[in-house]
Amino acid sequence: MQPTQRFKKTLLAGALLFGACNAFNASAENFIISATGIPDVVAAPVANFTTLGFGANIKGNKITDTCTIVGKSDIPEADLRVDLAPTGTDNAGTTFGDISGNACLTSSTDGAAMIIEIDGVAGSTVSVEVQDVTGAGYTYTPGAESCVVDFDQATTADLCKDFGSSSIVNGIGMSLVQTANVSEIPTGATAYALATGKTRMILAGTITIDAPGIAQGVSVSDPILVTITYE
Repeated sequence: MQPTQRFKKTLLAGALLFGACNAFNASAENFIISATGIPDVVAAPVANFTTLGFGANIKGNKITDTCTIVGKSDIPEADLRVDLAPTGTDNAGTTFGDISGNACLTSSTDGAAMIIEIDGVAGSTVSVEVQDVTGAGYTYTPGAESCVVDFDQATTADLCKDFGSSSIVNGIGMSLVQTANVSEIPTGATAYALATGKTRMILAGTITIDAPGIAQGVSVSDPILVTITYE
């Protein structure tokens, strides 16, 4: 038992000696902490795609019927700056902005869909929210024809996430450098250098005619709120 007791005392003495050394050799230094906030996310319409509209084609008495603007289903890829297929050949989007439905006259010239560029920080993600609009005699929803390109920051095909039945899409990635088979673009796809640190979205969607409807000869116009937030 005696060796065991001496061993315990030795440990205790060593612990006290270690503590005493720390006390006599303590120091205090000043270090600098620095941080810079990332730039605010910015959104703006793309030239030639600055209007969302159904033209003068609405059948205002078609209560509960709808009219839809073509967006996601026929995307002009060069304007969206993404090769979604990816095929290396841009889809022209020949029906982009067309309107159809029981609540409107089908037209390939009078409708208009918007393309909005979102400028953030390469490699960051955002959420995008587009609330429904309740106007005088109608309700607008972004729906499945409105979408935001989600750059997955890997060499795989990217997606344009649509709003479907929701008012918000999450986890939208800003593009890294678009170099084929290096950072953002699969082999064989078209790369768009100007898309770095950005993404683009389509604002199209559907209106539903509500009671009492839109009167003949009446023009309606209401703002649509697009909210973009860093995640």
